[in-house]
Amino acid sequence: MVVYTSSYTITGLTELTQYEVQVRSICPDYSTSAYSSLITFTTIGCTYCVVSASIDDDTGVLNVDFNTIINSSGGTAAYSDFTGIATDIEIGNPYTLTVNVNTEGNYYVYAKAWIDWNQDCDFEDVGEEYDLGYALNSINTTTSISPSITVPVTALLGSTTMRVRAAYSDSPPNNYYPYFHCLVPLFFKLLKSQI
Repeated sequence: MVVYTSSYTITGLTELTQYEVQVRSICPDYSTSAYSSLITFTTIGCTYCVVSASIDDDTGVLNVDFNTIINSSGGTAAYSDFTGIATDIEIGNPYTLTVNVNTEGNYYVYAKAWIDWNQDCDFEDVGEEYDLGYALNSINTTTSISPSITVPVTALLGSTTMRVRAAYSDSPPNNYYPYFHCLVPLFFKLLKSQI
């Protein structure tokens, strides 16, 4: 590629991948210099906000089903990382997200999910948050909402992260999400839509 500036941002690179690059000058008379020494670099991975738990009890996420992901976590740790689990999904197709929780008694457990469709390392963009409803006084039960999530046409292809969180409260459903203490990040690869 020819660049007419003193700096250039290379785009379209894969995270956590080593690359090699060399540069050379093109003079006004179209002669070229020798290539520079080989420069190697490794791209960094996406870093999401750090989460922590103030309570580690038996309430929280017990199971997440999404396409071919069927992940029974047992709900034992307040924060668990399941980014090693993956599935392939396609733009434009709907997928049901089902989450089971444990309320550990007569409590409400609320749940939400976030999917970083544009892979910008946050879950704050419009269309990235999904309400999963709640469960009350039950063990290993599906939350009140299991949304059908259609992959947006604006979603980027490649590795995408989903987070699922649950929180308990003794308040009824109009007081959703007082705080969250269970987080289950999952990983999936977004494939090109079939035409």
